[in-house]
Amino acid sequence: MLKFEYRICTSFNWTSKFAEEMKTCFFNSGFKFKNFKGLDNRNAKEKSELISEAEVVILAGGHVPTQNIFFQQINLKNELKLQIRLLSVLVQVQ
Repeated sequence: MLKFEYRICTSFNWTSKFAEEMKTCFFNSGFKFKNFKGLDNRNAKEKSELISEAEVVILAGGHVPTQNIFFQQINLKNELKLQIRLLSVLVQVQ
């Protein structure tokens, strides 16, 4: 069983760790992905391409107000309107 630590952190190492743990959880539950990519400030300029190539989009982890700011900065609402995808929202409860 994976143990998740809950804390506010802007470190990309933390983001990468969370994404890898989520990927492992999906894999252990029988979900197989050809690709599993994260979207954050490191690759935000590629958002349209990443979202258009995705079969599933998962919004997860993190400090909700900080995530909301990021989603607004990359205009995520409009990006998702342009795509027809399964959208899963995972909310962190503290």
